[in-house]
Amino acid sequence: MNEDNLEKFIKNHRAQLDKLSPPLDLWSRIDHKLLKESTTTRSIDYKTLMIAASMIIIMGVGVIMGLMINQNIAHSNSAMADIQDAEEFYTQRVSNKLYELKAMGVNKEEFREDLDQLDEVYIELKAELEGLPSGNSEIVLQALLQNYKAKILLLERIQSRLTSSDETLDIIKMKNDENIEI
Repeated sequence: MNEDNLEKFIKNHRAQLDKLSPPLDLWSRIDHKLLKESTTTRSIDYKTLMIAASMIIIMGVGVIMGLMINQNIAHSNSAMADIQDAEEFYTQRVSNKLYELKAMGVNKEEFREDLDQLDEVYIELKAELEGLPSGNSEIVLQALLQNYKAKILLLERIQSRLTSSDETLDIIKMKNDENIEI
């Protein structure tokens, strides 16, 4: 077997190699270099740092926008539920007033033109509401409610006029009856 050249060299020069010893301060110099390397700060790559910061900002803006969109959708759904509840309530009240007027003998055709005009305004407002973004619908919703209130007020005024004219007729009849009795 062939011995390796290094092994041959070591065997041939063994005596000379044993005479050599490392300097006494070798370990202190190694230790000093290690301490120096461990205390040095790493340089920051600002380009990488800027990219990471930009990504964090973009993700944060995306999350905030997503939350705002979800909140607007929830608010829109809530507003639509509120308007549906209000529509049911006011529709019932209008129906009740119409029934009361009918019971009093009032023909609906006498004030049909006014109701039709309010219905047209309501249809226009409803169409406008559907075309608006969810955040801008509050004014139109208020206008829809005002339309219903106007209908009810119209019917109540008609009812009060009829009631007051009936009461006036009753008072006149009572006075006539009193005059007759005397």
